[in-house]
Amino acid sequence: DGMWAMAYEKTIGTIYLERQKTQRHVTPLAIIGVGGSPATPLELFTGHTVQKWSCKDFQTGKLSASEREQKLAELREQLAACVADKRLMVGGTAKLGGSQTVVPGLLYNHSYGVLGYDKRTDTVAFWNPIGSNYTPKGPPGLKHGFVTHHGCFSMPLTDAVMWFGSFSIETDEPSTRFEIADDPADTTQ
Repeated sequence: DGMWAMAYEKTIGTIYLERQKTQRHVTPLAIIGVGGSPATPLELFTGHTVQKWSCKDFQTGKLSASEREQKLAELREQLAACVADKRLMVGGTAKLGGSQTVVPGLLYNHSYGVLGYDKRTDTVAFWNPIGSNYTPKGPPGLKHGFVTHHGCFSMPLTDAVMWFGSFSIETDEPSTRFEIADDPADTTQ
């Protein structure tokens, strides 16, 4: 019913709040609402390192055709492996004004869940946690947007890399970034 996402956000915000160096935010939701990399909460949630795949190179137009195909092949391999291994993926978009394509119905400076990748159709399924609906005013694609129901939509990977900021893909390697410090008040140790 979506309640787990709100509990998860509050938990991540609580952890961030406890670790902030200066007292800039006073509530867990205030600190999580200022943005940041979606890779960090994914790593904290899973306990595994996260591999980040930037889409910026695709958007600048500086890749040769062969370089573009090589990078797409590497990304396809990582997405397919992640789906096969039942690992998690998230990602986000940059602020408007960069090299990304602006697509109607999609948000920028925002995080999206990556629900899956279909090798057969070369499509990526996304989830906008805001849960929006959108109907394109023209053929679905980068120009008019993509049909979205309750935040869920799919698009070709070649379109995804043109608007998406980065994919953050869970690996099977343990993370050491968020080791829990011993609690000095705990006398059971």
